[in-house]
Amino acid sequence: MAYLLEDYQNAVKRLEEILSLEKNPINRDSAIKRFELCFDLSKRDLNAIPLAPVLK
Repeated sequence: MAYLLEDYQNAVKRLEEILSLEKNPINRDSAIKRFELCFDLSKRDLNAIPLAPVLK
C-alpha cells in the first residue's frame, strides 16, 4: 500500500515542478497532463483502501 502513496507523492512533486516554470503553451499542456495523472492516482489510491472495516 505504501508504494501507491509513493507514486502519488512523486506525481505531485512533478506537478509542482512544472507549475514553478515559465508559463507557456508547452508547460501548460504538461501541467494539465500531470494534474490528470495526480487525479487518476488519487482515485486509484482511494479505491485501494478497503471500506468494509470503516462501515461496521
